[in-house]
Amino acid sequence: MCVKWFTYLNKQINQELEVKHLLHLIGQAPAQLPPIAGQALFAGGIILLAIILWRFSKIR
Repeated sequence: MCVKWFTYLNKQINQELEVKHLLHLIGQAPAQLPPIAGQALFAGGIILLAIILWRFSKIR
């Protein structure tokens, strides 16, 4: 039971780190791109994030 809980917690932490990393990349990208491309990438990243979160919530 303890091990199961620990692996679940570890998964959650990794997931959160990945999300933070994605947000960091999405946040950095517009600085190196033209404004329209940056905005499109930002919107795409937000949509992708929403889909990922939606999929994870359905699994549980």
